[in-house]
Amino acid sequence: MYPRLIEQERARAELQRRIAAGEVQIKAELRPRAVIEHYDMTLLTLLQQHVAAMSVADGLKLFNETFARLGIQ
Repeated sequence: MYPRLIEQERARAELQRRIAAGEVQIKAELRPRAVIEHYDMTLLTLLQQHVAAMSVADGLKLFNETFARLGIQ
């Protein structure tokens, strides 16, 4: 597991370097795939706003933690 974490960190650092250098453009878009009731729209809107405001590193960390909790490798 440790070598994989080192590789993930290296990839994250390289991506951040490329973003800072303007080599990579980031575009985030969330599209709901299910019918959402009206009262759920507030939650969805808040979620979209917060995810869009996340840094790339925080986004990758969120995905990695979620996949780890689900047992997905």
